[in-house]
Amino acid sequence: MKRLLSIILLLFASAVGAESVPRQQSAALDLSSSPEQSWWVTDSALDPDGAQTATDCRRAFPDAHWKREVEPRQNPGKTVATDRNNPLVWYCRSFDFAHEPEGAYALKMGPVDDVDRTYLNGHLIGSTGDFRSPLAQAYDRVRLYAFQGDKLNRGPNLILVQVKGYSVDVKWGLYVDRVVLGPASDIIADFYASNFFDLGFLIAYFTVASYFLFLFLRRQKERENMAFAAFTYLLVLYQFLRTQLKYDILDDFLLWKRIEYVALFLLVPSFFYFIRTYFDLPKNRWVKLLDRLLVIPALVALTSIGIVIYSDDAALWSHVNVQYNQLTLVWPPFVLSLLGILVYRMRIGDRDAYFMIGGVLLLMAAAVVDSFTNVGILNLPRLAGYAFAFYVLGLGLILANRFVRVNERVEELNTSLEKKVEQRTSELQDSLEQIQYLKVQQDGDYFLTSLLIHPLASTDVNSSKVHVESYTRQKKQFQFKTRKSEIGGDISIAYSIELRGRRYIAFLNADAMGKSIQGAGGAIVIGTVFKSLVTRTHIDPTAQVRSPERWLKDCFKELQDVFCSFDGSMLISAVIGLLEEDSGFLLILNAEHPWSVLFRDGKASFLEEELMLRKLGVDGFDSGFRLRKYQLQPGDVLLLGSDGRDDVLLPGKNGPEFNEDHFLFLEHVNRARGELQTIVDSISSAGEITDDLSLLRIGYLEDPPINGISTVEERKTEAFQLMDRAEAIAATEFREATRIALDATAKYPVDDELFFRAAQLLASEPSSMDASLAARDLSERLRIRSPDNVENLLLLARLASAQGDNTMARKVLNEAVSLDSGNRAALDLLTSLPDKG
Repeated sequence: MKRLLSIILLLFASAVGAESVPRQQSAALDLSSSPEQSWWVTDSALDPDGAQTATDCRRAFPDAHWKREVEPRQNPGKTVATDRNNPLVWYCRSFDFAHEPEGAYALKMGPVDDVDRTYLNGHLIGSTGDFRSPLAQAYDRVRLYAFQGDKLNRGPNLILVQVKGYSVDVKWGLYVDRVVLGPASDIIADFYASNFFDLGFLIAYFTVASYFLFLFLRRQKERENMAFAAFTYLLVLYQFLRTQLKYDILDDFLLWKRIEYVALFLLVPSFFYFIRTYFDLPKNRWVKLLDRLLVIPALVALTSIGIVIYSDDAALWSHVNVQYNQLTLVWPPFVLSLLGILVYRMRIGDRDAYFMIGGVLLLMAAAVVDSFTNVGILNLPRLAGYAFAFYVLGLGLILANRFVRVNERVEELNTSLEKKVEQRTSELQDSLEQIQYLKVQQDGDYFLTSLLIHPLASTDVNSSKVHVESYTRQKKQFQFKTRKSEIGGDISIAYSIELRGRRYIAFLNADAMGKSIQGAGGAIVIGTVFKSLVTRTHIDPTAQVRSPERWLKDCFKELQDVFCSFDGSMLISAVIGLLEEDSGFLLILNAEHPWSVLFRDGKASFLEEELMLRKLGVDGFDSGFRLRKYQLQPGDVLLLGSDGRDDVLLPGKNGPEFNEDHFLFLEHVNRARGELQTIVDSISSAGEITDDLSLLRIGYLEDPPINGISTVEERKTEAFQLMDRAEAIAATEFREATRIALDATAKYPVDDELFFRAAQLLASEPSSMDASLAARDLSERLRIRSPDNVENLLLLARLASAQGDNTMARKVLNEAVSLDSGNRAALDLLTSLPDKG
């Protein structure tokens, strides 16, 4: 197939710049310049009526300054009409017509830059474009003007052409001297015959391009077919836009010229891409470097296309095409690169490369010569057709060579097929044994890792008030020798700890990033750090005096520091919390983990409503850190779970579909009445679980004793009554008031107002250091829970400043100002703080 592409390639390339040779017209008069007769040009103002009786340009307009227009036809802008702001000239030519004019005639001229009015013997016979428009309008359009024979004289005649130029930086005016006058039927028929002759070849080329596109669609790995089809389509489009038939479809010069430039900008890059995909190149650093460097000219080509699309300045298009596309930034890199590829393939003995580079160089030379002929620098016949004839000689060599190689390859396969099958079977057997050996080693690593996770995933809780149970099923399951196990990144942990003389349940449900061994690594890390923190709390009295809020924040910070040390290669989502056994006071934080679920009074609902924190391992947790606080009631069930609870493949009308409704988990909880195993069964029956699944169930006072347990509302009422009493006696019995206020916060710790009132009361006696320290402790706990409470931030700042901790005071006041920039109390206090301390 690649050889066939190389055969057809030159057929397409030969079409670039090709023209049909006009047929000889028996009745047509060739008015192109000759040594005897030529055009005269002037920038003087003329009255066309003066040419009605004159037989010579200079006699008809004796006051005009005439210049004879000879090759290379550069008078406009050089010797006449030198004012770039007024590119207006008149062309004049006389000729003799030997016959008596009869019927309709036509005058065909080559392209004129840009707009014109054409007169014959003083009569207007045709015009193209609007002289008042500043835009390009027709500089590539062949002029074809039909007129009646009464405007033509037997004997001397005078043609006047008024031209307004557009391409004033290059040749303009009648820059191509191809003028024919004759019967209208013959001239018009020859005009369309020439264009349709070219169109016939383009249709053939289009058909071949479509054939190769069809081959690519059938075998998409052979990208050279797609590249060749794209190149050929662009070539057909470009060549069609070089014909005059486009104006019979739509008379819009700028639209056609815009499309023509877009096709031209893409032509050479698409040809290079064909060469690049046709030949197999080594995948070394030099080839990769070449591919990366060629992104630059590709971007330049795309930028050039953008200029053409969004600008109406055709002169700018031409400048970008010549200066940046053809001469410097686009064509040279691509052409040199494709020649380098062909030379490289020639050096390694690729015979197709020899034929291809010969044909390409031949066509490039023919295209250059034809381009010079187009603009009048050379006066030679079109050479592209002859170049194609030479290339045909190479086609037979490529076909014969390809045929011989295919037959030799078939004979070789026939003689060595059995041996190759045996060799391949042996290689596959060796590979299978190697894979089995590696599989055993991998399963051994998995098994040892799973042994590390199991002791960490513990729910070591001994409480009569709180019931904890967990379920974990990792997606990766394996068998090592006779032992079956599983491994993954999900983990659930729960321990009993004691803080300030009160018993808490510290719990965690986490899901580490990655599958199998990577996820298991994250689970081991978080399990180890969390177990270490709990152990320190058990044995270290100083750790036990921390508030639950401070304990949770320190826990999160320690985990965050550990995971940040992995530089983003190990992230983990988690829910971490503390539940006080006696009061049901719940503190919880969610680091981008699926939302926690509360099952109360037979109905499940989410605790969280928005994202609290990013995953562990993402820097910047201090920004917006807060804890959520809740008050559990007897019979409440808290359910935490990884995203495996939602990653379920559900049956659908058009086949299995991934679940995208995270509320579906609430239905499972409601259906199971909060029972863990029933929840798991409900999820499994709904569809296929596609990820690790872990669930942690915490039930609070599910079987409370008949007597001895006060209700939440009773504790709340009693706590506020105690606070009211403390505030009432604070002025006379401050020590007793302090004790009562602290008892109130311990009885109902979930209420922020209660904390703030207690902190205010304790701070009202600055002379009592113990009360001041207790007030600061309450205020700092409230800051962790509600960091946007500006009044509490002001109180904490005053307490810190009074205790000499101006650094802390300044930090807290800055937080208050960021929340309320117009808070005068915060600003005044911030101003009053010393610069240091």
